Amino acid sequence: MSNKRRVPRQKRRLNVRFRSEGGRERSAFTGDVSRDGLYVTCATPELPGRLLELDVELPGVGEVQVSGVVAWTKRVPHQLQSVTRGGFGVEIRLSPWEWAAFFDRAASKAS
Repeated sequence: MSNKRRVPRQKRRLNVRFRSEGGRERSAFTGDVSRDGLYVTCATPELPGRLLELDVELPGVGEVQVSGVVAWTKRVPHQLQSVTRGGFGVEIRLSPWEWAAFFDRAASKAS
């Protein structure tokens, strides 16, 4: 499988709450994140193409809200959920300056 991402993802487990228009709010964790997207781990993934509002808890920053569209999903049968987690990838469409600053700080610490 080829990696189509423009920016590499960082493995990060962050608290996230998300909701689609007219949908109920759900809580989960991220599996990885980048400036351009994130992976949300959950047993019942959102559908591709769905627009979401996500509240992500960033260490040292607090909660920030980003908007995005579900790019892909990974469904896992119930009997395998103890072994691997399902979830969905989100392409970030709109984010506050704190979101980009978080990744800029992480990049400067790594170099």
